[in-house]
Amino acid sequence: DLSSVIQKGLITAPSGLTLRKAPTPRSEKITVIPQNEEVGILEYMDDSKEIDGMYGVWCRVRYGKKEGFL
Repeated sequence: DLSSVIQKGLITAPSGLTLRKAPTPRSEKITVIPQNEEVGILEYMDDSKEIDGMYGVWCRVRYGKKEGFL
């Protein structure tokens, strides 16, 4: 169901990105989404965060049948 997807995203990180249960780096891992995979973005969180010297916002995404945060 793509009705709730607001836009599509492409994973560009060479090592992939970890899909997590909550929008925090210590949250439980759901899976690692490999580079060049597409995700459906469901919503963006409000506040910008710094992780390992890079800034960005968490977003809730759907990857296949899984939902979580990147």
